[in-house]
Amino acid sequence: MRTMHAALAAVADRLGLAQIQPNADGFAEIVVADVLPIFLRQADEYELELSARLTELDDHLSPALITELMRWNARFHGLRFALEADRPGIVLGRRLDIRTLGEARIAEAVEAFLYAAADWRRHGAEALVQRVMRHGQTGGEAFPPGLRL
Repeated sequence: MRTMHAALAAVADRLGLAQIQPNADGFAEIVVADVLPIFLRQADEYELELSARLTELDDHLSPALITELMRWNARFHGLRFALEADRPGIVLGRRLDIRTLGEARIAEAVEAFLYAAADWRRHGAEALVQRVMRHGQTGGEAFPPGLRL
């Protein structure tokens, strides 16, 4: 696939949407279950970036939490946690190289990201923050059950 327009059209088709169109700032948005916005943007000419804000951090940002997020990043396959600086929170992200993936693979990857973000938003991100606050780092053990990586 060679263009961002074609990539977004493939995703829209897979998800049963009429279209996905970027706004003037280059962001497109898909809202999952009316509560979880997933943002898509063209990171560079051939890269589609996906992101979803999972939880607010309030005063919970600590070296232990940052270390724990880095441990999880090492376990993910293509996904990564990031921290938002202007509104402290945990963001799940992924980048897709649209040059190397066909329409079906791009659409599958975006759909898998939607499920992973929804799972982490519903079951994991806040629980991870609370667990690190109580016990320090979790050691990267399987946590919590049922989450997609």
